[in-house]
Amino acid sequence: MKKLIAALLTAAVLCTGAPALAQEIKGQQIGKLYAVTEADGQYLADSEGKVIAGPFAELSDQSGYAYAYTYGDDKIMFDLDGSVLAEVDGSGEILAPCNGIYAIMPDTTDMSLCTVFDVYDYETKTLIHSFDGAIMYYLEMQTDKMFIEKGGKYAIVDKYGNFYTDYIYDGVKKRFNPSYDPFPLSYAVVIQNGEEKYIDWELNEIDLDDYNGEPFITNCWRIRSSIQGEEYYKEYYVLESGSKQGVYDMETGEYILPLSAEYTYSAMDDSYITAVRDEKYGLLDHSGNTAADFIYSSLENKGDGKYYYTLTNDDDSVSDGYIYPASGDTAVSELEARDHFYKAAGGHKKEDVIGATIVYGDRCADLAQEDIDMITDRFWDFSYERVIEPQNGEDKGEYILLRFNDGTVCAIYSDCGIIVGSYGKQYNSGGTLKQNYVWYKPYIGNARNGLLSAFEGISSAYRDNTRNITVNDSPGAPEKDMLKTDGCSSWAYAEIERAAAENLMIPELEGKYTDEITRQEFCDLAVRLAATQKRPASDSRVGINAAKNDMLSENEELMSAYNSISYNDCASENVRFLSALGVINGTGDGNFEPDRSIKREEAAAILYRLQSVYKTPAQPDHSTAYSDDPAISDWAEEAVYSVRESGIMTGMDENEFAPAGAYTVEQAVATMLRLYDDINS
Repeated sequence: MKKLIAALLTAAVLCTGAPALAQEIKGQQIGKLYAVTEADGQYLADSEGKVIAGPFAELSDQSGYAYAYTYGDDKIMFDLDGSVLAEVDGSGEILAPCNGIYAIMPDTTDMSLCTVFDVYDYETKTLIHSFDGAIMYYLEMQTDKMFIEKGGKYAIVDKYGNFYTDYIYDGVKKRFNPSYDPFPLSYAVVIQNGEEKYIDWELNEIDLDDYNGEPFITNCWRIRSSIQGEEYYKEYYVLESGSKQGVYDMETGEYILPLSAEYTYSAMDDSYITAVRDEKYGLLDHSGNTAADFIYSSLENKGDGKYYYTLTNDDDSVSDGYIYPASGDTAVSELEARDHFYKAAGGHKKEDVIGATIVYGDRCADLAQEDIDMITDRFWDFSYERVIEPQNGEDKGEYILLRFNDGTVCAIYSDCGIIVGSYGKQYNSGGTLKQNYVWYKPYIGNARNGLLSAFEGISSAYRDNTRNITVNDSPGAPEKDMLKTDGCSSWAYAEIERAAAENLMIPELEGKYTDEITRQEFCDLAVRLAATQKRPASDSRVGINAAKNDMLSENEELMSAYNSISYNDCASENVRFLSALGVINGTGDGNFEPDRSIKREEAAAILYRLQSVYKTPAQPDHSTAYSDDPAISDWAEEAVYSVRESGIMTGMDENEFAPAGAYTVEQAVATMLRLYDDINS
């Protein structure tokens, strides 16, 4: 195998057939190296484009280290400088360096039998110890105390193979983790002789509520404090000690709410904390007083002072609306295909499902009632996100078709998505006739994983009990157009339709076409363009964030700027991202004024700078000046005349630009579409 690896490396560097990559690196960045895809496989290259190794079947990023899968099914991990750190055959595994060590598992063919674990010193590349026993978690080696299992018993060891205990524990319910800075009060929970015990870092038995007068901290995490997907700026954390949780302010070093077993916490802002008690959501103020009763199935802050709820009524019907705790106002809204499964399924009750069929390939199977009950119980009340993708239902593979008592059907696809309607008209995009559809999918994370597991369980259970597919087993693609164009000007209709087809439309702006667009909303449109340019099908919340993260991870300078930027009055990640790109600036004194209507000259400047990210803008032509040219700010003048020259944004008429005038949503969408066309022309 070593001869094969050496041959591969030599061939990659010296072979005259190796790709010439020095012109421009285009690939995934892995530390200071790059994974570059060519027709014959992936190559590892340095920052200057020089090929280090390849071709490989696959290159991946393992904690900043390049990890290669050869065409011979071997594996190579490269060091940060591109030299070979370790190599194994197909049955082995290499674990990336962490706090001075790395490890090799020689044989992972059967993980239940995998008890050989070789740990190496990273600096000297020498073997520290070969463990005869299964390490529970490799990353625990950074703590120098970890559990090792052998024959169903557990001991505590360090990375050098020194045993702190014999194999005396019957089980481990919680492992050591002293990294909850600034709360290094770690402990472990073990089972010994049938008794649950709590032991501290020194292996002494402890009382959870007393560590030199303070509680032990089981866990510590930043409380989810987001408004419409944007991370909030406060350093609020949830601290957990055993069954108790409290809310802590890292900036002041004080508890907002003390440790208590009564509540768990999911989100907060400067006024209220969204909490859960007895599996129901409610609101607490920062003094712990109840601001909204604990009766709701879900509760979400969308940044307008209102908390949008889902409420299961006594008759098992579901309603939704909002509460406004500052004034005590409440409102009930109509059910729409948004946010929850039961809405996407047409507002049906679980009891309305009279049958279900799972369809995959050219076969299908009808589900038993117990499995139908499991699917509806799992899916019905989960929160979903709106995703717009240019595929129809037939492209998505397996699905479970629910049949309702009113004769309608609803298909749940294998990625747990539900298609609810088309999104605008068909358009030729990138040489392909494309039709976007609106989908609803569970939020990424445990919800999506849980639902996907349920789907896979059903799928595997019925693969040997199938029948032929009939016309009644086809879900079809809903024809309802989910793009709202009511209220837009006649001139803007076609541009809004095309913007939707190109994934440049923001659903939150639908129905507001003649309203003045805010600086924040204009930035959100600009980020949509940047994300779509990076990932053409990035219309979902997850897709947009993934596109932004790709751009940040590929450019250290951009990432550094992004991490250092902040505004006093705006916590928007989109604003920070565009600031890091050099596309936008603040309004002075550390402010951004996100909610102010954008001025026309500000919009022109943003369009011009965003164009500059991708190409050289048109040379501004001042020979025919606007009649109100003296009113155009000096910093915006070049942008105003350049975007006119490109046909991206023109004046109010032939002679007037109105630099301080307001800009409407439909004007913003139209010019963003023209910019997108210009970039890709």
